[in-house]
Amino acid sequence: IFLVIGIGLWAFYEGREFPVADEIFATFIIEQLPVGITGFLIAGVFAAAMSSLSSSINSLASAAVYDFWAPLSRAVGDEFRVLRAGRIFTLIWAFLLIAIAVAYVPMSEDATAVEVALTIASLVYGGLLGAFFLGIVDRRANQRGVIIGMTVGIGIATSIWILAAASIGWPWLVPIGTFVTVLVGAATSRLASRRGMG
Repeated sequence: IFLVIGIGLWAFYEGREFPVADEIFATFIIEQLPVGITGFLIAGVFAAAMSSLSSSINSLASAAVYDFWAPLSRAVGDEFRVLRAGRIFTLIWAFLLIAIAVAYVPMSEDATAVEVALTIASLVYGGLLGAFFLGIVDRRANQRGVIIGMTVGIGIATSIWILAAASIGWPWLVPIGTFVTVLVGAATSRLASRRGMG
């Protein structure tokens, strides 16, 4: 659907170049659509953004409270303390996400929003895909090996992005991260199993 919209906008503007690629759809909404449709469309964009943000903050706060804070503070049965901690972690994650968004503003100066989002996602997708492959293909892979493989894979992808972004494009970060995760995860799992046998 996104590609069809992009092709339609390219045809409508007859291949005209815009200073920033993200302005094309916004210009079409403001200049070409009727007033009522424009309002509904803008409201829909804000509603989608708000639902994505609220679900992300809720998931992060819930995981932080139930998976980490409650077991460590021995407050598993105390719902009042858990609720209060959930509110505090919601504020903490909201401020962290705002700080991360502000830190990535310089990235968006020479790129579209989609490129920025996919670049950030490509840093971790390789590790996730590598862990999936290890779980499906390698029967000797264990939890420790997969975690170490993911950590190294994500670390390598992030290092490439920081140090060699001009030489290696962001689409390559996913296969590189996947390959490193599978290689390191399989080797670490086998090394750990040998030590366990010894």
